[in-house]
Amino acid sequence: MPAHLVAEDTLHDAVGEYAALLDHFSGSSNLFADKFSTFITEETEEDVEYSPEVFTYVSGETAETLAQTIPDKDLESVVNLVVFILLQQESSKFETSVQEWFTNLITAQQFGDKVEKNKKKTLKVLSLISNLSAVYNLDVSATLKQWLLTQIVHLVRILDDVKILKPFVTNAENIIDSNSASEETRSLLVEAAQLYSTVDAQESLKLLQLAATKISPASPELIEKLIIKSLNTSTALDLTHLTSDSTITSSAPSALVTLLEQYHSLPTSEFAPLLASTSISNLDTTTVLSKNKTLTLLTLAQSTPVLTYSEISKALDIPETQVELVLIDAIKRGAIEGKINQIKSEFHVFGVKLIVKKIELQDWKDIKEKLLVQKKALGEIRSLVENVQKKNKKN
Repeated sequence: MPAHLVAEDTLHDAVGEYAALLDHFSGSSNLFADKFSTFITEETEEDVEYSPEVFTYVSGETAETLAQTIPDKDLESVVNLVVFILLQQESSKFETSVQEWFTNLITAQQFGDKVEKNKKKTLKVLSLISNLSAVYNLDVSATLKQWLLTQIVHLVRILDDVKILKPFVTNAENIIDSNSASEETRSLLVEAAQLYSTVDAQESLKLLQLAATKISPASPELIEKLIIKSLNTSTALDLTHLTSDSTITSSAPSALVTLLEQYHSLPTSEFAPLLASTSISNLDTTTVLSKNKTLTLLTLAQSTPVLTYSEISKALDIPETQVELVLIDAIKRGAIEGKINQIKSEFHVFGVKLIVKKIELQDWKDIKEKLLVQKKALGEIRSLVENVQKKNKKN
């Protein structure tokens, strides 16, 4: 049992402390102490035993009193004390009662859709998120973990401080692996992606990709949304991870997959007219074209240390008067480093930060096949080594 949840040595000690705190916060004289004493079934010098009804009482009736009376600064530690009390049951009963406890406690707070930005309410929400996270890290079922994450995301939305989701975002793939992936998990990832898009657009897209592809069966609707959102996101230049994912390419509309491949493989002079003629809805063609111009510029910059304005103008299908704007945009994106020489109408390339290798879908399939062959060969070598080691031990 994690030390941060263990408040006392025994159930009796914890119940006694909790009763005293409730009496203190509510201003009552031994009201809760007397109530808890009615659940005692056996008392010896060594220990005091309680009936199972004590857990029902804790998870049900005490939550509202605690929510209405406890000082905000004490909430986290007292909730941890309650969790310790509830942990003294069988695991299945603990999960039911701890879920009931948090439901009652959060409901009693009456947060509404958003909390006002003040120290007291912010501290209260942060404390509850910390408590829920502590229970999540216990050895509990996937169902409870799913529920806990849902409550955490709900509280983050109420608090309107999305940065708190960073640990969730970082470990999202592990969360899917450790939980029984379900439609509820998918919905949770989509909601988290939506919230996190204001903090980090590309991490938000990763969450959306996990939601669309890593939970079976894959969601064609989400995959289509993922591709369009990725194309529309100005900071997401390299999208080859989408074209290399067979789940995505086989589930998305063929016209959208083709456009995604053309976005990477064609220079702007060829891509622009195709983009202009597309009938794909919800596509921000201005952003997509701007990103393709940057990719085209990067392709040119990889082959020579100096680019003339006329070369850039021709490849990007723009007037020479607009070349500097494209260069400045690429530099701001962090995709390229260099120096603009206005007198000579040249751009001196110092470094290309983003290199997008154009690999077609068949190439990815060939690479995957070769990796599988190598994996099998390595497995056979490992078996030979293990057999030799066994023989040496016998000798």
